[in-house]
Amino acid sequence: MKRKLYKILFPILITSIILPISSCSFIQGLFGKNEEEGKNLKITVLSDPVARTPLSGILVFITTPESKGLEGTTITGTDGIADFGNINLNYIDISFAYETIGGTDIYRGIETIQNVPVGELTYYYYPGCSNEPLASINVQLSNLPPDFSETYIQPVDSYSTDISGYHGNIDIHDCSLQDDGKLTLLATVEDSTYNTTNYGFLTDLDPVNNSIYNIPLDFTPTTLSFNSTTLVDFVGMDAYRKGVYFFLGDKFFNPQVYSDTFQVLDQFPLSTNPGDSFEAYALGEEEVIPNSESRDFMITDMYYSMPQGQIYFDIPEYRVESIEYDPAGRSCNWTTTGNHPSIDATILWLIHNEYSNDQSTIFEWFIYADPSSNPLTIPQLPQEITDWFDPNNLSYLELIKYDIVEINGYNEVLDVLTGKIDLQSSSTFSASYKKYFNLESRGLYGGSQRIRRKIIAP
Repeated sequence: MKRKLYKILFPILITSIILPISSCSFIQGLFGKNEEEGKNLKITVLSDPVARTPLSGILVFITTPESKGLEGTTITGTDGIADFGNINLNYIDISFAYETIGGTDIYRGIETIQNVPVGELTYYYYPGCSNEPLASINVQLSNLPPDFSETYIQPVDSYSTDISGYHGNIDIHDCSLQDDGKLTLLATVEDSTYNTTNYGFLTDLDPVNNSIYNIPLDFTPTTLSFNSTTLVDFVGMDAYRKGVYFFLGDKFFNPQVYSDTFQVLDQFPLSTNPGDSFEAYALGEEEVIPNSESRDFMITDMYYSMPQGQIYFDIPEYRVESIEYDPAGRSCNWTTTGNHPSIDATILWLIHNEYSNDQSTIFEWFIYADPSSNPLTIPQLPQEITDWFDPNNLSYLELIKYDIVEINGYNEVLDVLTGKIDLQSSSTFSASYKKYFNLESRGLYGGSQRIRRKIIAP
């Protein structure tokens, strides 16, 4: 079921050139409230805007915006606070480092926000799935077709080839729960070519340990048509319901097409949460470049109700034309071509993966910067984590250009990241931080470009 995983890795729109040597992960942290600019810096690290649980053991370090030299390091206590006191600066680059160990697998992440106004801030960590399940449930699917290959349940990622449609001992982790703590399940049945033939769902459950839930597969997919201004070879549809991702259908095309149709699970319901949305996207290879580089684009449009009839993909001409990485100088620079109304932020995304027979270590570093920052310099690391990052040994590097439809410029990006836009009530930002940005990106040695172009109200 690689196609489902593919959708999870690329939930937004894209045009870029990338270094495709690793799997992707998405941005996890966001800033919260910024009381005022000043010279005293105190940061509270919380789990998310809903639970707001203080998190201890997060390494926080600060570097100067000009030199990227290390100014201070601390670790959050049981209250989640990292207090640097008076740092005698009005703006600072702030970084958060964390390590998650699950069995023999290690995930290390750093997130850096440049040119943050000094003051009292809140950072939302958004931890991944807990190791211990909250409950274990069983699901019985009914109204199955006479012939099928397998059944699948989202978002708990449960597959079964049982001809009765039974799924037993499904572990429920916190990352499968909605913003309100409840569970929604979407079940599909697929034929031998992995096409969905029937589906059903249960919404807003309170998962009870060892309970059995019945999901009747009463619905069949519907057909949507699309038109694109550029040849595409892949289209699809996702949904975000109360902060949880669901895959609703996709289709590959060979040769590429300007228009065609694809199947969608159109009866899957959104909630009244103002951040819920359907997201239609199109992907296509634009060109093949020497040295095994390729350029792809992926564009995503958001809808607050299921689109009817036809979807239109308008692909912009803006491109990150080249990118150069200097390991010795710990920096990268780039050039762009074409026109774009506004670019609100730049992100440098660095990844290094190591795999052995019994262990994997994944390292990711996201650096958020003003779009005028070119070249972009990688900050100095504190001694505690210097072995996390070797500038000469990267698996993947990507430059991402964000265009946020709802705001204008990097200062307003910081307003989002520092909580001046309320994550709870904003119709744009409340459901999932993963959906914040439109972006155009280019990485080394091949890649893809992402651009979410518009929000379409019902």
